[in-house]
Amino acid sequence: MYDIIDLNSKLVGELREIAKQLNIPKFDSLKKQELVYKILDQQAVAGAKHTETETDTSKPKRGRKPKSESPETTPQLFTAGKTDPRFVSVENENGTPESKTTEPD
Repeated sequence: MYDIIDLNSKLVGELREIAKQLNIPKFDSLKKQELVYKILDQQAVAGAKHTETETDTSKPKRGRKPKSESPETTPQLFTAGKTDPRFVSVENENGTPESKTTEPD
């Protein structure tokens, strides 16, 4: 892989040789700066093709785990023995408990 600094420091003959190796069409008629950019473009295209083939050969992606509907995994909103201080149990006239809500302070 060549970068722009390396390519600019090379002679036109060397750039044409690199362009020939990269199968750049009509490299004989290009000026030095055009050769540099064509070589960089060709490397970018070749790198993109190489990256696409790498992703195809990698491990297959794992699927999402199925959601379990078991009661053990469901969070308990209220635990035994703890009560919400906003709710108070009051007995009515018959002696049966009746729940009333109080406004928070």
